Amino acid sequence: MPSYLGNRDFDARHCLFLSLPLELREEIYYYLLLIPKSKIDLQNLNEARLDRPNLDLSILRVNKQVHEEASTILYSRNIFTILLRFNGCFLPSFVTPAIYKRYEIRIAYSSPWEAFDYTFQYPRATGQFSGIFPDNALWIKKRDVPPVEPTMLPSPTYSHLIRHIQVQLIDLRSSTKNPLSVAIQEQFRENLQFALLPLIHRLRPLLDKAGDNLSVDLKIFSSEHLTFTREGLDTYREQVRRQLWLPDAAEPPWETDEGWIPIYSELLEAAWPLTTLRGRLTMETPMDDKLNDIKREIFRKCNAKANGDASKMFENASTQKDCIWFMSGGKRILMNAKLTE
Repeated sequence: MPSYLGNRDFDARHCLFLSLPLELREEIYYYLLLIPKSKIDLQNLNEARLDRPNLDLSILRVNKQVHEEASTILYSRNIFTILLRFNGCFLPSFVTPAIYKRYEIRIAYSSPWEAFDYTFQYPRATGQFSGIFPDNALWIKKRDVPPVEPTMLPSPTYSHLIRHIQVQLIDLRSSTKNPLSVAIQEQFRENLQFALLPLIHRLRPLLDKAGDNLSVDLKIFSSEHLTFTREGLDTYREQVRRQLWLPDAAEPPWETDEGWIPIYSELLEAAWPLTTLRGRLTMETPMDDKLNDIKREIFRKCNAKANGDASKMFENASTQKDCIWFMSGGKRILMNAKLTE
């Protein structure tokens, strides 16, 4: 976000805008700086993305007083969305490729301030940040945009003003498209609750500034479950039967709605790090009526397991070699440096 760029010789006494009552000035700030609420297209979760808000921020450059007033509205009255596109797949053994002894969780992370990819692999239980291929990668290459420092945005000057965050966790695993993209087997779930911890640890310095004033809305969706709900049992069953082969572990839970509880239980377990943030957390899934008791039990077990230093070893993740941060479209993006050569 732009910083104060006003003229030091500007005399606020001659500014007609500042002669307006504060209530009227705030109405103008609302008109200029409020971001439309982010809506999830439940019909097309696979294409979910965060569009850049179309805001005119020039009012932040008028003078110091207007900058302070407008910044307060911008950060405290908007709902900032963080999109986590969750995917996963079994991986073959290095020694015996026909045996699947590894499972990798893949997250495409996007917020108003930054974007990158993240992986967490079992049984090594290690996380890693990696670069994405943005739409304007060729533009970055041609313009020779210099790398930026990997500092957190927005700066502490503004982060304490944030009041409302919405996190959308969208599970894109699909047994109809990839038979190895299925429910995580028990032997790979030991540290599932810590898989997203590096992402939350990265957010914590930003969001903790707001303290108890922060509200976090977590929305969890399974793309395959909503496809099953929308298209019906027969259509979904036929999609799966078109597969040439399907491992026993990949048998989809199509018979009843309760069959999807294990999938949402996994997602709730993976979302546990969000419950460690300060502030008020609300959580929503398409199956809340069946998950309330299960949800409490999952978080109770996660909290018990995380007591002491059990989770500290998972808080940090490495960054993939040859990845560099760039500014693009008003946000920091982690990219492979080879894309700019």
